[in-house]
Amino acid sequence: MKSHTRVLFLSIALNFLSFNVFAATAPVSINNLQKTVLQVQKEVDTYAKEISSLENKLGHTHQEYLKTVQQRQSLEARLIESEAQLNQGQIDTNHKIEKLRSVLKRLALQELDQNQNAAAMAARKILATEVQKQLKALQVVSKTATKYESTLSALKLRISEYQETESRLAQLVQTMEENKKEKADAYIQAVSQKSEVEEKLSALKLTKRIKARVKSDIDAKFSSPVDDFTGIEYDKKGITYKFNGKRPVLAAEDGKIAYAGRLSTYGNVVLIDHGNETRSVVLGNFIPKMKKGQSVVKGDVIGYTDTSTSQGKLYFEVRKRDKAQDTIALMDNNFLQKHKVTKI
Repeated sequence: MKSHTRVLFLSIALNFLSFNVFAATAPVSINNLQKTVLQVQKEVDTYAKEISSLENKLGHTHQEYLKTVQQRQSLEARLIESEAQLNQGQIDTNHKIEKLRSVLKRLALQELDQNQNAAAMAARKILATEVQKQLKALQVVSKTATKYESTLSALKLRISEYQETESRLAQLVQTMEENKKEKADAYIQAVSQKSEVEEKLSALKLTKRIKARVKSDIDAKFSSPVDDFTGIEYDKKGITYKFNGKRPVLAAEDGKIAYAGRLSTYGNVVLIDHGNETRSVVLGNFIPKMKKGQSVVKGDVIGYTDTSTSQGKLYFEVRKRDKAQDTIALMDNNFLQKHKVTKI
């Protein structure tokens, strides 16, 4: 319930801060958005710690549960074996007792025979004495078996206690799993909300930078040199594209190839002169297909990304009089509307 309350609060905060970047709306403070990002990040961190703690407790509880199950199963195996031995022992003992009693009966009948000689009578007496001893011994065994039954009853009680503990632990594991799922859902929602706020913060910063482009003496609006990419980052100067596989690299504006080849440790580079002391630079994991002096039109293929790496990067920058410009503020509306930029 506490997790849901926190998520609800964050949802209300996000709704309050919601706005359309490219439409005329009430101004939203970058400072307030940054505070909201920090606030949501704290929630994300809290959920992460709670989930980690729950996972540790779940691990210990689950181990305890498995240990209890093993102990209970071991006791049950002992009980089954002991009961089988006891039952078989009682059957054998009772059978022997019945046989000895039959012998005593026959001896008792023989005493009624008046024709027996002294030797026969003496032998009968010795046999009767021995049978009585064996009978008493078997009766002792029978009583011992009765006591053993009491031990088995105590064993059954222990098994019952293990079963109760097992049931309690199973219920505890289920409750903790449900709690973990609830917190995991809240964590995912908080991460999503953080991403949403960061997007709005980024969009607001980007809007301010786009508005500042009127101060630039560069008239051109550049298109993206890469249309198909897996991620994008930009800073105060250029834009970094992340990609997988082979992708065409395009001219961002009309111009003439001023340089195509390797440049120190930067990798392959294509430098396009757009006139008015304005140039664009593309460098990174790609293979140029143009040569110095060739003219290009915006959108022409100037090379292809290098597929020798699982994930590559391509850097794009606009320069004026050899000074790096705020490239993101010079991109055309098609780029701004088509791609979500989430990092400044």
